[in-house]
Formats: sequence, C-alpha cells, structure tokens
Amino acid sequence: NEVKATHAASVGQLDKRQLEFLMRRGFDKKQAVKILIRSFIDDILQTLEQSKRNAIENKLQKLYEQI
Repeated sequence: NEVKATHAASVGQLDKRQLEFLMRRGFDKKQAVKILIRSFIDDILQTLEQSKRNAIENKLQKLYEQI
C-alpha cells in the first residue's frame, strides 16, 4: 500500500483524508505530514540532476526538522 500525494497537495493544505489515513495506521501527525510532503516532492526530485537533487535534499532536511 503506497500513499502518494496528489497535485491537489501542491497548493494550500495537505489532503485531510490522506493525513487521517496515515494517522489511523499509527503515524503521528508530524510523521504523516512529512510522509505526504516527501511523497509529492520525490516525484519532482527524480527529474533533477544529482547535484541539484542533493542541494534540495539538504534544504528539505532542515525544513523537516521544523515540522
């Protein structure tokens, strides 16, 4: 069962149903938010060259720590 954020999550708030789905499966809210953000961002990162991907990954890690 793979959870994947949709483009609706790209603007505004995350999909409440997806968030609740993950939370019902044992993730706390912070973990669920990180999973949904990551699933959306990963699709974009895969299109970038490795050096750019690494730079963005480093910045994202700092942002994840603030969630």
